[in-house]
Amino acid sequence: MKYTVNITRQAKLDITGIHEYISCQLMSPLNASNWLEHIEKRIMGLGIMPNRHRLYDFCQWDKKGMRIMPCGSFVVLYIADSKTKNVSIIRVMYGGRDIPKQLNWDLELK
Repeated sequence: MKYTVNITRQAKLDITGIHEYISCQLMSPLNASNWLEHIEKRIMGLGIMPNRHRLYDFCQWDKKGMRIMPCGSFVVLYIADSKTKNVSIIRVMYGGRDIPKQLNWDLELK
């Protein structure tokens, strides 16, 4: 059964930030557009078999059903709900970042 993929506001900001960084800071607009297309394609692919990626087993995140999908140098963090058939994209970030710190920082804002 197909899942509906929803991208949170924060994940949209993440994707925009990645595009702007590659395009403006690294001065590679074509590469930025290619990465954007690749990330979006991988995200939309989560509509089928979203549980194929591993649980993000740091701290409490695996208990919330958070999964992590590698996407080149980036990672996509998401939660798939099998009851509602929805996938929520929580964050998209550079894989070299301190992911636990970033996720805990997000919690402090809420």
